[in-house]
Amino acid sequence: MRKRIAIVDVVALSGVWALGHVALAPGPASQGQTVMATAIALAGLVTGLAAWIWAVRRAEATGHAWRSCRMPPEKRENAQAEWGKTDALS
Repeated sequence: MRKRIAIVDVVALSGVWALGHVALAPGPASQGQTVMATAIALAGLVTGLAAWIWAVRRAEATGHAWRSCRMPPEKRENAQAEWGKTDALS
């Protein structure tokens, strides 16, 4: 399943570059072709990003990648409470 998601990610993001170029490049393309290329590129972008996010989360969950450094809620609330109390330049 991981390999399939990786392949989907690569194909979708490659399509974004290829069709994005077709949509943005000046040339003899008609308005309909430009709109269709833009729509397909947008769908590829959404699919590629979703696959990439799935792969990253899966890698974190299985231990193949380090977890993102998220601040615990208590520490975050303390930092926000201290925000603005001290002058950074003094």
